[in-house]
Amino acid sequence: MEEGTSGKCSAARRKRWCRGQDSNLRSTTHSDLNAAPLTAREPLLGVSTDFRHISEWRRLSRGLRLKSIVVQGVGFEPTKHYALGPKPSPFDHSGTPALYGARYFPSIRQRLSWSPPHRVITGRSGPMFVNMARIGVVGLGNWGTALGYAWCEDGHNVLGWTIEQEVYESMMTNSENRKYLSGYQIPRMQVTMELSDITSGCEIIVLALPSGVILSVVDDLIPHLRPSHVLIDLAKGLAPSEEGGSGMISDAIERRLQEAGKSNPVVVMTGPTIAPEVARGVMTTALVACHDRSVADRIADRLSTSNLLLKAADDPIGAELWGAYKNTVALACGLVDGLHPEGGDNLKAALVLSGFSEGIMLLEAMGAESGTAFGPAGIGDLYVTSTSPRSRNRTLGEKLGSGLSLEESQGEMHMVAEGVRACRMFNNRARRLGVAVPFIAALEGLLDGDLSVEDAVHRMVDSYEG
Repeated sequence: MEEGTSGKCSAARRKRWCRGQDSNLRSTTHSDLNAAPLTAREPLLGVSTDFRHISEWRRLSRGLRLKSIVVQGVGFEPTKHYALGPKPSPFDHSGTPALYGARYFPSIRQRLSWSPPHRVITGRSGPMFVNMARIGVVGLGNWGTALGYAWCEDGHNVLGWTIEQEVYESMMTNSENRKYLSGYQIPRMQVTMELSDITSGCEIIVLALPSGVILSVVDDLIPHLRPSHVLIDLAKGLAPSEEGGSGMISDAIERRLQEAGKSNPVVVMTGPTIAPEVARGVMTTALVACHDRSVADRIADRLSTSNLLLKAADDPIGAELWGAYKNTVALACGLVDGLHPEGGDNLKAALVLSGFSEGIMLLEAMGAESGTAFGPAGIGDLYVTSTSPRSRNRTLGEKLGSGLSLEESQGEMHMVAEGVRACRMFNNRARRLGVAVPFIAALEGLLDGDLSVEDAVHRMVDSYEG
């Protein structure tokens, strides 16, 4: 019985439908393709039917209904029709569980090609359907893994990429990143060591890489990008000086895309985000910024969860500058913890004041909007990175303050602390702009071995002029 007449069919037919044994699943014709609604799109983001257009399903043959799904949000391509499974029901998934596992979809892309198409959450006006996304996380350090975990828990399809064999084997064997985020099982996250799997199976690509390597990985990604891909940059740093432009990593990525004839949007994501807390489900606010505010709005709406609240903005330069600059202040605050393990909160407050004031002046000269300093990317991120015992940059500063050399301190850490590189690059940029930065200069003097910890801290505190 056709669904359009009664809305029901026999249990035996439903079973044949789910198993791909219904003859209609193999009978897609050119006339059927021409009958497809113009709003239909391939669900490369893993999104569900727009239920306002549910009646359009009934105008298609059952074979076409299988994957003619209306996409809301970013990242879509023209309709392609594959007979992989039944129409997603807006009310239950009773017909689809047999399609999820590796038995039916042995390759990564096939396993990503079908998932529960939506989740139901309770809003003020009752149940709401929320579309799922297909997200590729490039780089499985603690931050990339924590985000992947949060999005998997929220029902999204997540594919992680790593170059580290140890991480890959840990994820494949134990569903856990024991090197960077031990204690969190992520059985729903797929893992690969092939970048082409990310571009072929995902539409939102999250670049969770250190600033020193992100551009080389982007160069490898670019040949495989489709126009529908959206890139999210998590790196908090400045591009090498030879890159030119504004000096931001996101700007360097955009320049590379333009040189390759690509126009994919680049979104900057930053804010007060300690990775283990995000994985534990502690409520966290972060900023997503893009020159095209509509893209930032869609990403914020799409990737926010009940505990990860993303706020949209249109100042990616300011967001990225503050995301890098705050690491220098965290390094300085860590020095106090090393000098005074019994407590030095008064001194840390003075350093935060000096560093934040200098940052407002310097970053506005570099192109940041003034309001960004007082949002999640500015004072929010600076506060948590400077005070949290889990902050990598504060921890590195603490080791320096306790008397270890820079090389010894870095050798004791298995994760990258961006503050050292950020300090040197901000000082170089300030000299080129002719801006006095006594706070940054004193910190670089310590890192170069020209100043003692006590002298550097005294100079940084004294740099505040009110």
